[in-house]
Amino acid sequence: MKDSNIIINLLKTLPLHSRLVLCACIRLLSSDNDARITVTDVFIKYKQLTARFNINWVSLGKVTEHIKELEMLGFLKCTYPQKGHTHQIRYIHIFVPAEIPKYVSVLQEELGKETRAQ
Repeated sequence: MKDSNIIINLLKTLPLHSRLVLCACIRLLSSDNDARITVTDVFIKYKQLTARFNINWVSLGKVTEHIKELEMLGFLKCTYPQKGHTHQIRYIHIFVPAEIPKYVSVLQEELGKETRAQ
């Protein structure tokens, strides 16, 4: 597991849509820790966030790519249907749930900067 400060600094450098996708995941997972969150759930919440911030949204396929990137970076943990089908994500989880409050704080700050700049 990466050092918490490294993860927080990495979070600040994520592209806008990656931050929005992560924010969508956090909102879904914060409301129900035992929920089985799917890519479609994240996409719907992500589109709501883009509408709120008046940002053009990207396709479901791009959102899936952002989820996989966030998984590689250590923010998310995905489960897959079966071995050999690594392109299909079954469920999405936060890799370290205890870090959610830090993520939320940084995301609010960074998204606030982003929307003020537009």
